[in-house]
Amino acid sequence: MNTRRDFIRAGALGATASSLLPALLHGAPTAASSSAGPGPAPKRSLQAHRNLFNGDSCVFFYNPEIYQPEDFTLVPEPVDPAAAPNVRAPARPAVLKGGPFKAKTIHRYVDTLADNGIDTFLVNANASRAWYPSKVIPTILDGYQRGDREFFRGHAICQGLTDKAGEEKFIDRIMSFMNLYQDLLDAKVDWLAEAAKACRARQISPWVSIRMNDFHGHKNIEGSFFNVPLLKDPAMRLQRSAYSPTMHDPAYRNGLNYEKAEVRALMFAQIKEVVEDYDYEGLELDWLRNPLCCEPNATPATIAMMSDWIREVRELTQRRSRRTGRPYPLGLRIPGKLETMKSIGLDVATLCREGTLDFVSPSNFWCTSWEMPHDDLRRALGDSVTIYGVVEDGANFLPARSPEHGLTQNIRYISASREMLHANAAGKHALGIDGIEWYNFYCTDPNRLPGFTSDYTPLRDIHRPEFLRGRPKHYTFSTGGRLRDSSAVRNHSPAARDARPGAQSPLSPAHGCGTR
Repeated sequence: MNTRRDFIRAGALGATASSLLPALLHGAPTAASSSAGPGPAPKRSLQAHRNLFNGDSCVFFYNPEIYQPEDFTLVPEPVDPAAAPNVRAPARPAVLKGGPFKAKTIHRYVDTLADNGIDTFLVNANASRAWYPSKVIPTILDGYQRGDREFFRGHAICQGLTDKAGEEKFIDRIMSFMNLYQDLLDAKVDWLAEAAKACRARQISPWVSIRMNDFHGHKNIEGSFFNVPLLKDPAMRLQRSAYSPTMHDPAYRNGLNYEKAEVRALMFAQIKEVVEDYDYEGLELDWLRNPLCCEPNATPATIAMMSDWIREVRELTQRRSRRTGRPYPLGLRIPGKLETMKSIGLDVATLCREGTLDFVSPSNFWCTSWEMPHDDLRRALGDSVTIYGVVEDGANFLPARSPEHGLTQNIRYISASREMLHANAAGKHALGIDGIEWYNFYCTDPNRLPGFTSDYTPLRDIHRPEFLRGRPKHYTFSTGGRLRDSSAVRNHSPAARDARPGAQSPLSPAHGCGTR
């Protein structure tokens, strides 16, 4: 074995994996540990940012019954015994009652993060549209009047719902969910500003995360309320960006084309707004939701154009830093394939080595990586950039059953397992990361399954490898791409979950696990 990644891969394939990696973390001699020393120190400005939590634009709104229980309750939906005659049907709470939604929920959620050791909160501000009350780009509730069911109807097909009954139930759920945002608008509360305020109150560093090409509404570009109007112009969209038409729906890969000046101007306007007008102190450009930028294979001129555009973003953050006297780090959330990123116009290695980028957060999509090559990425990106290990909420797409609850899940949620969290973080530490970024951690909770919730307590200290030594760990296999059993894919899909009796979340378990 020539690298630490070889060690982890070999361990995952053997029955003794659970005992090998803790030994590595204790310092036991191995070929892997002797061939690769400790990772370089992160940039001085990022040493206080080691335990990051990424929350999507719905993170505060998923579970008001938990964070605003004095005003919200869940009313169980009756279960049809005929729907599951051979198992005890789970009691699935179905309807959220109460309100209005208030800013104190945001503060209580941030309190949970602070109480469990998070030092930096990345708040996602957008999908395709801005989800906060932007003054410069279209927002998610533009044109909505409370109770207008037709406003949401065009998005039902994006959830895979084509029957009338399923469509109406979807509208019930999505309208109830989006009315939480409307509650804050009516009270003249900007939740994005309130999130930064809550972070300041608990000494958490507030960073903002911008999705660069979110495409939740791709199945109905004209009709989904998710989509920014610019998407409706075919000339602004990518035409040949499906990396593998046999593995990916080509329609899911024709998002906004950054070769177009109009697209760059739209996104720059939003980035400028959140950097200059909000009290944040770090910026993540999220190119993993979705990994679309320019047409592959990008020419050198196109790559240079995109590099210059990101340098302009860097100048925004540096101006803000000079004005506040605080550092304002800039980084990217990306897939771990640097050459693939360069082929769509993003020369990550050059931007890191020249100092334009302060950090990168390489990740899988939704399911966490168990062997992301952080050591290879370090060699490619240089010693000065901070590399975060991203722990996603999905362990893998291997089904698991809970007979006592009458449930079968086609994905395992890592945030409900302390041992899996320890194992995944330990593997990333062994490959030389500088810190942890949690992504989709909260997506376990919106499922509202009995006895199945996110455990926030393991977040504390897990960014320190010495904390993990000797603790129980549960390793598993990685999965990626399309499952061989297409029915499992259908059953796990956001649309399938939303169509099931009692399913709660309007958007996946909600937009952000989708914001998955």
